[in-house]
Amino acid sequence: ASDFSPDKGSGIEGCDISDDAAVRELFERHNPEAVIHLAALLPTASNLDPGRATRINIGGGLNLLRAAVETGVKRFVFSSSSSVYGYSHREPPPREDDSLAPGDIYGTAKAYVEFAGRRMHALHGLEFVALRIATVVGPGVRNSGSPWRSEIFEKLGGGGPQEICIPSNPEDRASLVHVEDVARMLALLATHEHISHSVYNSPVEAPRFAELKTMVEAADPAVKVQLRCPDLRRLPPPIDGSRFHADFGFQLVPLADRLKQAAQR
Repeated sequence: ASDFSPDKGSGIEGCDISDDAAVRELFERHNPEAVIHLAALLPTASNLDPGRATRINIGGGLNLLRAAVETGVKRFVFSSSSSVYGYSHREPPPREDDSLAPGDIYGTAKAYVEFAGRRMHALHGLEFVALRIATVVGPGVRNSGSPWRSEIFEKLGGGGPQEICIPSNPEDRASLVHVEDVARMLALLATHEHISHSVYNSPVEAPRFAELKTMVEAADPAVKVQLRCPDLRRLPPPIDGSRFHADFGFQLVPLADRLKQAAQR
């Protein structure tokens, strides 16, 4: 992936997941007990290059599932996306058993790999679980078409005037989850003794973008957030993450607290 930068001595290895032989060799060499599959071509890049998106997001996912079955992996955790529900606002927010209506190539690929994973469970007993992740925010995001998701943290506490452009309407409702909370969710799914369901929505915070602007500017008055920027983009609307909370007792760290912490660095 374009954001992959292995550090020598870290134990991190590169592998092209669209290369079936390379994936199989990696699994045979390491013999993992659990797999967390995060690799994907993101929505903007997927729409620009559907062929590459299909090769990586669908073909690569199938290669990983097949290698997991063939090498005896116990549990396979798939980072799916709330985009499987599409971009139309639903009231109440969709739950895991609601119908899927992906509105782009990226969401369609996520839904396909979810289905394939459930078939691998039915046919071969692989423990498969998908986490449908909302819009991820947090520092360190690179190679994204939505830099604001990182900037609302990275530009805080800099000591001077900063501006952040969020290409969304003030009245639209966000569906946000911090990257560290996502990491905690994925780790829980990989290690928890018993998983009751094959799919979970990630818990989210769902402020209106006008409220998000207020939160960011309150954390650091030197930072100003501009909404309705050029190139308005659709984001998946809020989802219902109560199943994950109920099964694991999971609590998000409030976004306002994370913003304050970023401003005090």
